[in-house]
Amino acid sequence: MLAESLATRIQKQAGADPARRIDRIYLVALSRLPSEEERRLGVEVLAQLTARWQQDLTSTEADHKALTGYCHTILN
Repeated sequence: MLAESLATRIQKQAGADPARRIDRIYLVALSRLPSEEERRLGVEVLAQLTARWQQDLTSTEADHKALTGYCHTILN
């Protein structure tokens, strides 16, 4: 799955910092940095997705699932 591969790449390249992850996703997928609003929303969405997945998964799994979902959204 493309989104999962991108999420793995982003985790390796940007580490755990949500803002750095959003920046990297935009650079890789869209060849540009996000606007301040896009970055703010991206960080917020990642936090919400992670919180949702943590109800069912470990923190590490939830983090990856959330990032994969966000990557999927950006790729679409």
